[in-house]
Amino acid sequence: MVTFFQQYDTIMFDLDGTLINSARELVDTMNETIENILPKAVPFDKAQKLTGLGSRPLLRCAFDYNNTPYNDDDIEKLVPAFMDIYDHKMDTTQAFDDAEMVLQTLYENNKKILLVTNKPRRFTPRIITALGWDRYFNGIYCPEDVSLKKPHPDHLLDALKDSGGNPQSSLMVGDSQADYDAALNANIPILMVGYYGQQHKDFPKADYFTENYKQLLNSH
Repeated sequence: MVTFFQQYDTIMFDLDGTLINSARELVDTMNETIENILPKAVPFDKAQKLTGLGSRPLLRCAFDYNNTPYNDDDIEKLVPAFMDIYDHKMDTTQAFDDAEMVLQTLYENNKKILLVTNKPRRFTPRIITALGWDRYFNGIYCPEDVSLKKPHPDHLLDALKDSGGNPQSSLMVGDSQADYDAALNANIPILMVGYYGQQHKDFPKADYFTENYKQLLNSH
């Protein structure tokens, strides 16, 4: 077992960009949503790092890339279409290499494992079931299940309170600025993962950083 995990009773994971590689499906969904509204599709590499933040940052990215003014109402009107398009694309989503090995190792060592994601409940349980991961998680906390979603710390704190976890013996694992900010503001240690090219210098106060789980598993 990875050494630093041993000191924590509860491990909280983000989903998109942390356990699953959903970037391609989400960027394709964004571009299909705006194809009759904006002239140019957004290149994958321009939007990849936003895919862990949800539909709204992706849609804002599309307007920004096209140098087209917009307001919050413009974005909100597109969210239902984004969700419906994604509903037909999400079934191709794959887990990152060795993500299941990490989950299985924690599970076998009797760690409490929570999923703390900004992905709506409409999609999240379906993905977890398709991957065969239901047994690993002691709780799944989508935005609908908490008072405020990441980057607000209450997303993590509400999940811990509901599951009987203790912030002082918990670790967050994530990939995005929202994960980082939520953990810092909740005073919870965080492991950042860099599958989409993130670097430790992007998250200078992160307690741990790994480029991928293989590197993590091989380093201890």
